[in-house]
Amino acid sequence: MKKVVLFFALIVGLLVSASTLQSQVNMSRYITLTVTNGAAIKLDFQAAANGTPIRIVSGSNTQDITVGTDWKGTASYTANAPTMTIYGDIINFKCSENGANLTAIDVSQNTQLTELGCRDNKLTDLDVSGCTQLTKLYCNNNTLNSLDVSQNTQLKELYCGSNQLTTLDVSQNTQLTLLNCRDNKLSNLDISHNTQLMGLYCSDNTLSSLDVSHNTQLTALNCSSNTLSSLDVSKNTQL
Repeated sequence: MKKVVLFFALIVGLLVSASTLQSQVNMSRYITLTVTNGAAIKLDFQAAANGTPIRIVSGSNTQDITVGTDWKGTASYTANAPTMTIYGDIINFKCSENGANLTAIDVSQNTQLTELGCRDNKLTDLDVSGCTQLTKLYCNNNTLNSLDVSQNTQLKELYCGSNQLTTLDVSQNTQLTLLNCRDNKLSNLDISHNTQLMGLYCSDNTLSSLDVSHNTQLTALNCSSNTLSSLDVSKNTQL
């Protein structure tokens, strides 16, 4: 009889614990991915506080996990629908290297993001206008035709290389220390407002001119495979 009571108490305890975790998930903050049904989607998370509950939902698949202040570690989560939604107080999020299995990401309902990694997918559009706290954005190796980072004034690192960008306005991103926009279709790049830049990688575009006279903090510059006829680096004494 004691064993039965103990077993019953254990089951009740587990149910209460699960219910408590579920009730703590912030369901008003979420990220939605457009994915291939049945695919294993690679994700990684980081939160502002240890023990932060996160819920991952795709069709009938629901998984509750706990995330801390360190990256949890990349793991695969199976899609059971054309979408996958990640609920909870995530501040840093990665969904990189999913290839054709990830075609869109909606971060409009998680405006607290400070780092977003969505490289090596098949994204054709990326709206980060609401994520004004972003300091790092890695969206390289997609098929983006445009990228608006005018609202992301806290950005320090921007990797948007290997896309289909024809323009890139970084005039509002005055805190940028690293810009990688290589392998796009850029014919012009104005970095006169980015005086904190230390690394600039803009090779494999169609730039006919490049003014780096305002970027005196540059320690690394790669602008090869463009159509530059001249380049003045006389003021870039740290190169």
